[in-house]
Amino acid sequence: MSDPLVSLLRVDDALLAAHPDVYGAEPDARSVALANALSCGPAWERLRGHVRLVVRPSTGVLGLIGSPAPDDRPLLEAFGWQVESLLRRLRPVPYPEVESACIDLATRIRAILDDDALTRARVVGIPRGGMIVAAMLAYALGLPIAPSGSATGNEFTILVDD
Repeated sequence: MSDPLVSLLRVDDALLAAHPDVYGAEPDARSVALANALSCGPAWERLRGHVRLVVRPSTGVLGLIGSPAPDDRPLLEAFGWQVESLLRRLRPVPYPEVESACIDLATRIRAILDDDALTRARVVGIPRGGMIVAAMLAYALGLPIAPSGSATGNEFTILVDD
């Protein structure tokens, strides 16, 4: 017995093709890369039912099949919104570009804050993409990355999001 179709996600390959360094140069590789990115994301881990993502390369469609839990429906709808809307607005940023931007930002921060102020600074990342960028910025500043929470005493927080 096969699993029922839950949802179809339409993929505009031209959006993926604009970023070959992220999704790959070949159309088949691009749809697989997008499917991998979706299925490795934190939203996918929150699904309670049994749902699989199926890719049929060169069709521009990703299929979600399985037996989702009732609470899974908003997440499954969010996948469709991400694929159809966010890909048009967001630009993937390669790791070297993020690293360079963090070094530049650290230089600017050092120009504003003296050494005493930097010793009181805490670098905190907003969960998901901000954690990676925060770690890179903290490293560039020579500071440890701090757990989330409020600053204590005379500390202040440098809050980082992606």
